[in-house]
Order: sequence, then C-alpha cells, then structure tokens
Amino acid sequence: MSRTARRIAGAPRPDRLVLHVVVAFLALSGAPAFAQLPAFLQVGSRLTWDAGGSSLSGSRFVPDPNGWVWQNDQWNRVEATYGGGGVGLVQVDILAAGAEGLVGDVRSYLNTDLQSGSYALSGVDVAVGDAGSLSPYWMAPARLAAMQPGFDGMTRVWRGPRLINGTQFDTVSIATMSQASYSSNTYDVASGLLLFGGNMDAQPGVMATDPNGTVVFQNQGAISYSHLLFLGTRQLQVPWADRPAPDWAAPGVTILYQGQSRAEIAGGGGLPPLPGSAMTISYVFTHRLGRALLGYQVSQLATTQGLPPDQVKLNRAFGSAAIDGLWAAPDALARLQAGQVLDQDPFTGIRVYFGGVQNGAALVVYEGRGDALENYYDPSSGFLVFTRYRKQAANVGFQVNELWYTGTQ
Repeated sequence: MSRTARRIAGAPRPDRLVLHVVVAFLALSGAPAFAQLPAFLQVGSRLTWDAGGSSLSGSRFVPDPNGWVWQNDQWNRVEATYGGGGVGLVQVDILAAGAEGLVGDVRSYLNTDLQSGSYALSGVDVAVGDAGSLSPYWMAPARLAAMQPGFDGMTRVWRGPRLINGTQFDTVSIATMSQASYSSNTYDVASGLLLFGGNMDAQPGVMATDPNGTVVFQNQGAISYSHLLFLGTRQLQVPWADRPAPDWAAPGVTILYQGQSRAEIAGGGGLPPLPGSAMTISYVFTHRLGRALLGYQVSQLATTQGLPPDQVKLNRAFGSAAIDGLWAAPDALARLQAGQVLDQDPFTGIRVYFGGVQNGAALVVYEGRGDALENYYDPSSGFLVFTRYRKQAANVGFQVNELWYTGTQ
C-alpha cells in the first residue's frame, strides 16, 4: 500500500469527509413495531433463493396444480419448444433491522458451470423495507393473514396449501396481471417468506391450453421469464457485524478507487502480460437507515481511445454486517489467525478466510470455484485500501480487476 493510502486510511476522519424456513421469532431492540421481527431478519442473516431467467420460444401454458401461472381458472406451468437463459442464486444479507427499517444487500450469482456448480457474482442491488415487508422477499404474517381471496381486475389473491420443492405449505399467492405481463409471488403464511416468485413478459406467440390440451389462443413470439425458489436462511459470522459504522462513513461522502482490468493468460506461454484497461469505482453514500448506509456505486472502464468509458451505476447498501465491505473493525482483524475460516456458504460454495498480514495490510479472501476476491484492509483503521478480483475467463485464463484507494470527496 502506498504511503499516501496508508496515511489517509489510518486517519480517524479522512480529509473532507462530509461521507433457512425459520418461524422462531427474535425480540429485537427498537420500537414496539419491531418487537416481533423473525429471527431470519436480524442483522447478519442471509436468505437464499434459487434463481433463473430465460427467453422461451414456442411457449405454452400446461395445466399443473404446482404451477405458478393462473390461467383459465387453474394453475399452469410454462413449457417451450426452445429457448435460452441462465440459472443461479439470489442472496439477501440483512445489514439493518430496527425501528428505522430493514436494509438488505442483494447479490446475484450466475452458475457458470452446471457440472461443477461454479457460481460467480453477476449483480448487486438493494432491498429496503419495514416491519410489514421486505419486498418481494418477505411479507409480515399479519399482513398475509389480513388478505382476502379475490380479484380486483388486476391483482388476484389465493389462499390454501401448495406443494413447493417437495414440501407442502399453507400459502398466500398474489398475482398481478396486465395485457403483456404476469407476476406471481407465493408466501409461507407462518413465516412470511417468499417461497416462489415468478415474472413473465409475454410477447405475441404464447399458446395457452385448456385442461383438455386444446389451444385457447396462439400468436407469434416468445416469453421472457424469471423465477425465485426459496432455499434457506442462515446466520453469517462476520467478526465485526455488531459494530457501528466508522465516523467517516456518513451521507454525502464518496470513496474513490482506481486501477485496471486486465487479462491473465493461463500458463503465460512465455508471452508478456497484456496491457490492462483503466478502471475506476466510486462509492457514494446518500443517506443512513439504521445501522446501514444507502447509496450507489459508479464503475467506469476505459474503451477504445477517443470513445467515452463504459459506465455502470448500481444501487448499493453498506454496513458493518457486510462480509466484504469497505471497512472492518481493527481489533477484530488483529485477533484473526492466518488461514482462519470466517464463513463457508453451502449454496455458492464461497469460502471466506483470513489470509494474514501481507505487505502491511490485513487480507480477507473470498474464494469461489471460479473466482476469488482479495480485500486488503489497513490494520490500524480497518479501511479497505486495495482489492483484487480474479475470475475465470473462457479461452483466456483469468480476468483480473485491481483497484487502489485514491481518496474521498
């Protein structure tokens, strides 16, 4: 780490900082409205869903009591002649749960190898809610209990037993329909957890059949379809999850990182390394909600000379319960032993361990089957000063992103 980065990361306030189904309940501190939040929504909890998305051509609805599309007074599943898509996981880590509200750090993982079960991070987002819901992932059982079966012309509510992933649940299903789209979420009445959710955009070409298999209508086109299927919840063991955010982490602050994205050829073959492309990421804190900060990140990657860089803006949530966050507690880092495993996720297979102190920085490694993230923290302040992400790239070797902390605004 550079002398400048060490000096800034070590300062107590950097310059210009203005910056599984569970039905047991846990009484959390805060307002009475939050006294009955379920245990799986406490800070440090992780909720996981199987996820998928596809574009299906020659699609049709087939009667199936375990399906998720309600058509012609029956449940249906979607079948297709051909199509393409991807499968993976969606995980929600709870960063804040209190009177102010709920904050979930949402991560999407793409299954890059169906045989080995390799998952790589493919997206980030934020879920914000309150004591009534964390949409679409959870809805308070009291709110579900108050819903009456019926149809108002756009939204339909059903109540009753459903067989989901081989287990029968008492459920409430909520479906919203329009001319070209359909969404349906099925919740467990006891816990409020989303058991299954699906979204569908039907372009001309969808076929619908009656119980006898007769085609009711048929046009030209396809269906774009996505789903979530609940897998489980568990509690992460982040050593600094119960700590408050550092003083410098405040609304109005922007944290800047600069570096490069480069290809790392497998084996090398005696060839010199390929030049990288300039890369920057800025993290912007916009407001505070309980123990979490909300904001966004802006990523820029240089393209062909003379053209503007590719830019992506994503909503982000930040908090001490984030296992790969922008900060860690220095005293907790000091107690870790090299090689100590902090977490092993049963779904993604990602293992988190302490890599010891290297070049004066405390290293935390997040190792998957096809990628690895290395976060280097300043031992005195716990501030993230350098990060390296390596991801397997087909026919190349690895794509490597390296970023150094360069300042705050």
